[in-house]
Amino acid sequence: NLKLHNKAFLFPQQVLDFARSYLFAFESVYSSQLPRRTLHSSSWHPLLANAIKINFDGSILDVGTTMGLGMVARDSSGVCFFWQSVGLLRKGPAVMAEVFAAREAIRLAVRQSWQQVIFEGDCATLLEKLYVASFDQFVSRPLVLDTKTLASQLNSVSFLFVPRSGNSVALNLEGNSSFVPPKLDSLLIGDFAI
Repeated sequence: NLKLHNKAFLFPQQVLDFARSYLFAFESVYSSQLPRRTLHSSSWHPLLANAIKINFDGSILDVGTTMGLGMVARDSSGVCFFWQSVGLLRKGPAVMAEVFAAREAIRLAVRQSWQQVIFEGDCATLLEKLYVASFDQFVSRPLVLDTKTLASQLNSVSFLFVPRSGNSVALNLEGNSSFVPPKLDSLLIGDFAI
């Protein structure tokens, strides 16, 4: 405020007006260059028999010093039978936390000998890299290659994007990786309501 407006204090309405004008200017310049958003379903759809769906999520916690990873596995009827929350003392960009979460989800499937697995996450950039062979300047290329190699041990693998609203259980697990709630019932029930 002091630098922009020569004032030490601005009223909330002044901040709101400034933000609106800034966003309007940004939108008028860049809206034609932004890709069109596509709508993605975030409700539960039954899987094929014997298929497993694993939702995963990763993020940076504690001012960038810890990565939180969360995953939840469900059977073809939607019943949760495995969940995990992991905190890693590791620094890096948020997309790297997503890669670690995907790798842990794939490791889980390999350890359990699940052969038909659908992996869902909310990081579209990572899921694209796991699905196609192109990496361009992707920050975590070696880790992604390792993750793809691990996934090749499974018979049938799909990587699907799901919006954050459809990934709420994994999101809550990674966000609370330092303290996992003793009961996940309310989270799981809430996930079906989406």
